[in-house]
Amino acid sequence: WPIPADVMLIPMCIYHRKRAFYYALLTVIASVLGAIVGYYLGYYLYDPYVKDAIAFFHYEKSMETVRNWLANEYGMLMIFVGAFTPIPYKVIAVTTGVVACVDLFCRSWLKILFRSYPHLLRWREDATRYQALY
Repeated sequence: WPIPADVMLIPMCIYHRKRAFYYALLTVIASVLGAIVGYYLGYYLYDPYVKDAIAFFHYEKSMETVRNWLANEYGMLMIFVGAFTPIPYKVIAVTTGVVACVDLFCRSWLKILFRSYPHLLRWREDATRYQALY
């Protein structure tokens, strides 16, 4: 969970340069599927568990403020930041499920776009360096 995929992706791409694109593509697919699972975890576990805890601590108004804030103003920015920074994207995925700020279809396409770009860009840079060496 707390270890990003890049920790394994980079050494694998360096060792098997011809399979670097395959590894990058596999990483993107697994990352998107993991984000979908995280979204559903947050979405379906909110009502039976998290909502009761929020009510117990009297944070209903704060939760509604956060939900409106993420749904109406900064939901897409949160996905963008989670995709391009070292923040574990699973945290972003579960949070978007809890607050239901972005529909799953739109969020999945944004995830594919935002997460694949750095991986494929890294593959392109490695491939260019490899071709320059040989």
